[in-house]
Amino acid sequence: MGLDEIQFRLQLSGGRGGQVLIFNGRGTTSAQAQRIANTAAVLYIELARTDAKNRIVLDRDRLRTAAVLARQEKNRTERALERFNKGMPVSEPSAYFKGRAERTIGVRRDLEEGRKQEAGLVTQLSSLESQLKSLPKEVINGYTLTKNPVIDGYQAEITALKAQRKVKLLDYQEDSPEVQTLDEEIDAKEKAIQEARKAAFSQGSKSVGRNPDFTGTQSSIFQLRTSLASLRKTIAETEGLLADLEKEQSQLSDKQFQFLTLRTSFEAAAEADKTAQSGLIAATIKEATGQPYVRVLDWGRKPDSPLSPKPLLNTILSVFLGLFLGIGLALLAEYFSHKPQPEVFRFEEPLPALPMVGGVPLLGTAPIGNSDHLSARDEDRLREIGYWLAHRESGEPVPVRLLLGVRSDDRAATLAVQLANILGQDGVRVAVEEVDNQSIGRLPALLASLAAAGNDLILLSGPAVWNVRTVGPLEKIAGGLVLVASPDTPVEESVTRARRLLTNGYTPHFHGVVAAEELPALPAMDLKMEAKP
Repeated sequence: MGLDEIQFRLQLSGGRGGQVLIFNGRGTTSAQAQRIANTAAVLYIELARTDAKNRIVLDRDRLRTAAVLARQEKNRTERALERFNKGMPVSEPSAYFKGRAERTIGVRRDLEEGRKQEAGLVTQLSSLESQLKSLPKEVINGYTLTKNPVIDGYQAEITALKAQRKVKLLDYQEDSPEVQTLDEEIDAKEKAIQEARKAAFSQGSKSVGRNPDFTGTQSSIFQLRTSLASLRKTIAETEGLLADLEKEQSQLSDKQFQFLTLRTSFEAAAEADKTAQSGLIAATIKEATGQPYVRVLDWGRKPDSPLSPKPLLNTILSVFLGLFLGIGLALLAEYFSHKPQPEVFRFEEPLPALPMVGGVPLLGTAPIGNSDHLSARDEDRLREIGYWLAHRESGEPVPVRLLLGVRSDDRAATLAVQLANILGQDGVRVAVEEVDNQSIGRLPALLASLAAAGNDLILLSGPAVWNVRTVGPLEKIAGGLVLVASPDTPVEESVTRARRLLTNGYTPHFHGVVAAEELPALPAMDLKMEAKP
């Protein structure tokens, strides 16, 4: 194999920098093969360096073209943005758009505040008018002081004028004629109040006269009406101003969109131009200083021993292959074997493990309340608790569960009824019996009859755990109890309290504990609808 043929093969291989080139060459002798491999490595180094230089030149040319296009696009978008800015009446369109939008928002906020004040004044005026109807106009009084109503009227007018001045300031300056006129009126009203306060009260006589409450209420109504009229006038002016501003905003929306589009295009073009110029500088530096890094990982050498066969490797592979094949054939033979298998009892649906609370299984959280308004999630929780209680092994008698409350027996009875209703929907027959101290004697016969009737579960609703004398015999007859914890007490505290009360000469057997959860009350409207005939 000559040098020309080796170089031709390297060119066909398509090797590039950053890759690993594997070149296979054959020779008549090992020395010839070694020489061919080393010669190929040297030729590939030269080929890679030449190729890297060519790619750097190509990348630089492409970057130059991209830089020219980016500069042209930047100039075009800059001229378009300048033409748009010249067509606007302001030097900075973005600040102008922002200022007009803030002005519109401020006027809209003032209008909403004025409408709230109007609603408050209307409500207050209605209340005073109703109060005025219930007051007598005249009362028997002694020497009294009558308040001058003119002062309150002037004060109401001053309040209205100040509100108008606040609205005027949105469009006029402090020294404008419109604002100065309002200031002069306010000063005149304040001087009139000072003159009226010299005779703010007058002394009456002990005779039938006007009711001061009636007069005060009437004066307040007059003031409120004056303030309301002034406020409504201000609201009308603000509505007109807001309408003009909103119309202006609708006209400026297209220009604002055009301005944002032009500015975004200019910024993108400027960024592209900056990137292209940076890349062009980097390409120039790389062309001047960069050299491709090509390294021979393994020079050609004469082999010291034959490459194949490898006895040790073949032996290890044979051992592992035979082991895996034997295990697979054994499993396959066992799978297709027809020998009788020993019977092993298994649950059809094994129950998962329950969490423990103080050494007592926590069956779950049960909603206690109106069963007609249970959600699907609440029914699923009750159904899970019911299946826990109804679970029994093959050949076992019907399970009898005694449900007890910590403080009262109402929750236990309600839970028993809810479990019976939920399990009854699934076809599980559940018998519910409420037992007490008087029914202990006939309880064994009752349980036998209920079991003979084909029930799948018997729930006994007993008294609270504090009634130890009754709970003890009932628990022994039922074979264990289920504690219904109160929703206002932690479950651990309920279990501890029940265990402390019942540990009186014997150790109680707990099937589990159910954490009660109060259902929310029904809405008032639903209750009214149900109460209708």
